[in-house]
Amino acid sequence: MLSRVISVNDDMFDKCLSTRISNGIQPPVDSDMHKQRKWDKTVIDAEFNHLLSHYSEPYHKARLLAAAAPHSGDWLHALPISACGLHLEDNAIRVAVGLRLGSAICETHTCPCGATVDSLGQHA
Repeated sequence: MLSRVISVNDDMFDKCLSTRISNGIQPPVDSDMHKQRKWDKTVIDAEFNHLLSHYSEPYHKARLLAAAAPHSGDWLHALPISACGLHLEDNAIRVAVGLRLGSAICETHTCPCGATVDSLGQHA
């Protein structure tokens, strides 16, 4: 068992490890054992796959896949330098975050073109 590799006898670690293994999540091995990111990755991947299989609507599947794509959150790291025009208005941030989370961003209404816009901001 993995706890033999660790020199300190830690009952809480053993309990957490057995819970992980009983849930089908294998711990990292050898040189990756000391990296928190490796311990978290298997749990995050399992949760992501559970969420992805939970949603049957294409909108929500596409939203989750887009949020998990490489560099999809890079805009969150941009410095808001107003003098250079590098800033987002409060409403733009509200809409961007709402779309990413799949939450309602507006009331259902009729667009000037006659199509219905739903609460998720989808225009038919």
